[in-house]
Amino acid sequence: MTKILLVGDSHLGAVKRAHDANPERYPSFSFAYLGKGGLAKTRFFDVDEAKGSVRITSQGWRKLDFCRSDQDLPNLVVLSLPVNTSRILREMSWRTHVPWRLRQHDNELALSDGFVDRLIDTDSGYAIEYAAALTEIGLSIAALEAPRFFEDAPYLKRCRLDVIRYIDTLYRQRVVDRLSDLGIGVITQAPQTISEIGSTKMEFDNERPGDVHHANLNYGQIALQQIQDFASQHLGMRTSALK
Repeated sequence: MTKILLVGDSHLGAVKRAHDANPERYPSFSFAYLGKGGLAKTRFFDVDEAKGSVRITSQGWRKLDFCRSDQDLPNLVVLSLPVNTSRILREMSWRTHVPWRLRQHDNELALSDGFVDRLIDTDSGYAIEYAAALTEIGLSIAALEAPRFFEDAPYLKRCRLDVIRYIDTLYRQRVVDRLSDLGIGVITQAPQTISEIGSTKMEFDNERPGDVHHANLNYGQIALQQIQDFASQHLGMRTSALK
C-alpha cells in the first residue's frame, strides 16, 4: 500500500486531529511530529553521505532517521516545516523596522530588500536544507504550507497590517521559489481558507481559547484532502491505494 508520512512542527496538529476523526478514509497516512517549530531555524539534523542517511539530532525534537538503504521508506514525505512565517512575524520588531518601500514615519527604520531576504533565508534555510537532504537520499518530498496569520495575532495590535502582510507574502513566495528550484512541490494553503486581507479566516482558528496561532480540525480536513489530491497526482500508478 502507498505510504504517506507527514513530518513536522505543531501545525501538523490540525491535520492529525482531522485524520484521527476519520482514519479509515486515509489508511495510507502516518504522522511523525518533531516538536515546536522554533528549532527549525537551527541546525536540527545531520547528513551521512557515505551511508545515505539523514537524521534529526536536535535535543528538543523527536529523533527521526531516514536511510537510502531502508526497505520500508514512505512513498511520499509531506514536510510541515519550511513554509512557516510565524517565527519571523512574532520575533522581529515590525513596528520599528519596516521594508524600505513601506516606510511612512521618521521613527521607522527602513530595511533594504537584501536585508529582508537574509532574514527570511536565515529563518527558513535549515528547513529547506533538510527537505533537500531527504530528496538526495531518494525520498519524494512535498512541503505543506502552514496557515497564514490570524486576525487576532498579538503582533497585529502593535504592527501595521500592510507590513505584516508584505513580510508574510514575501517569505512564502521566496521559500516556495527555493523549494521549486530543488524540485520540491508545495501544497499551498487552500484559497477558501484565506481572507480578503491575506490572513487565515477566523472560522478556521483553533478550537482552544487563547490559541491564536494554529488552525482547527476543519482546516485540517481541507489540508488532508489537499495532500491526498497531491499524492494522487504525483504517485502515478500507485494512486489506487489512496482510494
